[in-house]
Amino acid sequence: MEDTIALLIPVIGVSIPLVIVVGRFIVQPIVTALTRHIDSRSGSDLVVPLSQQMAAVEQRIQQLERSLDRVVQEQEFNRQLHSGR
Repeated sequence: MEDTIALLIPVIGVSIPLVIVVGRFIVQPIVTALTRHIDSRSGSDLVVPLSQQMAAVEQRIQQLERSLDRVVQEQEFNRQLHSGR
């Protein structure tokens, strides 16, 4: 048991700086690159498609309103036609 503890202390002592070096020189650039990529995509690239989608939705709503107005006019015409006016 004492031999195992005596062996673990130097291994842990070497592992901690090794983990710090790996984290700093390997993981940090990957995280930085991913963060930049996500920031660049969340900027103007997403605003344009969203505004295009909103314009398409507004256009579709206007078409539906025109269709509804036409249906109401036809219904009123049919009502007047059947009433004998």
